[in-house]
Amino acid sequence: MTFQLHAITTGTLELAQASSTAAAIHSFVDYIHIREKQRSARELLYWVEAFRKAGVPAEKIIVNDRLDVALAAGAGGVQLTESSVPLKQVRPFLRQLAAGCSVHEPAAVAHANEERADWILFGHIYDTASKPGRKPRGLETLQAAAYASRVPVIAIGGIKPHHIREVKAAGAKGVAVMSGIFASKDPAAAAASYQTAIKKEEINDMQIVVNGKSTPISLQELTIEELLASYSLQGKAVIVEINGHIVPKERLGLTTIQEGDRIEIVQFVGGG
Repeated sequence: MTFQLHAITTGTLELAQASSTAAAIHSFVDYIHIREKQRSARELLYWVEAFRKAGVPAEKIIVNDRLDVALAAGAGGVQLTESSVPLKQVRPFLRQLAAGCSVHEPAAVAHANEERADWILFGHIYDTASKPGRKPRGLETLQAAAYASRVPVIAIGGIKPHHIREVKAAGAKGVAVMSGIFASKDPAAAAASYQTAIKKEEINDMQIVVNGKSTPISLQELTIEELLASYSLQGKAVIVEINGHIVPKERLGLTTIQEGDRIEIVQFVGGG
């Protein structure tokens, strides 16, 4: 799966500002969580409707805690907390809704796995203003949670774009951000900066198979032609096969390498 970016409302904005922010950021994020604990079910329903009218795709909208609102409003999913109705009790009613669980200890991860959560929000990882005076879980605890989980663990809590590399290395499959996006003076630019950091790490970490050997590729090796150059084969007499299909010579500079591609390179050496 691709590394996910979840944006979460802060509970401090009014609907008009929150919906305009959601409209500005949705193209950069995978999900937008409506986390407004102080609001009634009717208010939350209005929030989902306002986000949808602002252009946010329904499948990207996640309602915190309130399954009834998520179902009634046609949202994409629900995020259940440790005080919510257990996921196993409501799973039959979810239909096509995604369901995430929020946990704070590695020991709770197994339970979320048993309940077949689609993802787990785990944190807080770093110091954050939303958890004043509370010690962060840290990367080692995140790693323990990710190791224990069969479903994606999404790290949350004080995460900045420069943290993407280390939380990904700890095993997280995504990050969730509150004030870093929704409290930013330029939410769209903030969301874009997170997405840029994610894409950079995904490209840096791409693995392909070249002539039967797993090979990491760097930012410079995005096309077959660039890959050949890294092996000092650019311009040489070669046949390149990618995922069982021969790549025409004129397409070598246009064919982009993707994660998991299997590439066979045959070089012809002249003789007398």
